[in-house]
Amino acid sequence: MAQIITEEAVILYDPIETVFDVQPIGGMLGQRQNTITGEYSPDRSVTPMVLSPSLQVIDPNITEGSQSADETERMTIAWYIVTTENGIETETEIADVYDPEAQNHADYEKYGKGLMVNANVAVGDTVHLRLKASYVNRNTNETLRFTRNFLLSTEPFIEFNPSIEVNIPNYSIVNPFKLTSANKQLAVTAKFFAGRQDITSNANVTFLWEKLEGTTYRAIAATDVEVVSIVRNVMTVNQECVGRCKYRVTAWHTGYSAAEHRRSYLITLNRQFSGVTPQLRITRGKFLKSNISESEAQLVVSVNSHEISNPEDFFRVKWALYKQHGSSQEGNIELGWGNNVVADRSKTGYDKTRVPTFKMEVHTLSEYRLCIGTDGNPVTDSNGEYIIGQEIEN
Repeated sequence: MAQIITEEAVILYDPIETVFDVQPIGGMLGQRQNTITGEYSPDRSVTPMVLSPSLQVIDPNITEGSQSADETERMTIAWYIVTTENGIETETEIADVYDPEAQNHADYEKYGKGLMVNANVAVGDTVHLRLKASYVNRNTNETLRFTRNFLLSTEPFIEFNPSIEVNIPNYSIVNPFKLTSANKQLAVTAKFFAGRQDITSNANVTFLWEKLEGTTYRAIAATDVEVVSIVRNVMTVNQECVGRCKYRVTAWHTGYSAAEHRRSYLITLNRQFSGVTPQLRITRGKFLKSNISESEAQLVVSVNSHEISNPEDFFRVKWALYKQHGSSQEGNIELGWGNNVVADRSKTGYDKTRVPTFKMEVHTLSEYRLCIGTDGNPVTDSNGEYIIGQEIEN
């Protein structure tokens, strides 16, 4: 009888080699925050950081083809936020998953096998993230486990580089003819920057508005009637009250108030007529027949060839009448002030050899100014408000 004898062969596998790594993509674990602007570098709310794991496996048991393979997708991965209280760690698994269609994102979201970090970490805080990964060896069914910890933190830094901007040029012309009820008030607006960051709204930023008097800049006073209001970085000016005014606005951060960190901007507002053509026009009684009892003349003003309807808002005229007799002028009858004048026939006469001629002396009206009393002080009304008016200029 035959005898059967068996013996088991033992299959041996050479151990595999693994290279497990996690790389931050699009950022770094540590951030910096500008203590002036509050700006983060890098800013994860703008450019999120992704912690991206990878697993490379080298299997010496493979006899054909490459022994090295990327096995990242075969890993099982979980991400946690770790908090510590009284020396005891608590792991809270991150469940949110990145959705490219979402308008808002969680601070931490699973992104494939990785983790997307959308949150900036405040100075003084530390966020502890933990990754736990497992991988099953194809040869032995043995489970390999990997753990990595990541600490997110932020360091403060100072980068000031202050600058100031204003919404109007340093020299601006105020054209009275272009002023309307809608645009006569000008909002002069200043902005303060630290580097490229607008910090105008920062509570630690101060704005100082001043006006030039003589050779010295002084604080804006109630008697500066052209200034309607000052609200922090905005000075509102009534342009009808502007003659030639020079202002200075200075801004600084209270934490850096030394002179070298302050920035100033000089502003000149100058009332200026341009393109003005005054004309004398006889509107009635130009041809003096015997039955004409009076003549009327008026001021007509064109601005850039367009006749304006309200010259009395800008000019006052002193009128006179003389007789032109050949090459000589006879008499000079003053007819008074106004933008129009009427002369009766007793002044114009009936003698054809003595041609009645109207003469006007055109004076511009100033900007609205404080009315000063005989005592040298500004005049106020019953409510204590300053009274303003225009002066006839030479």
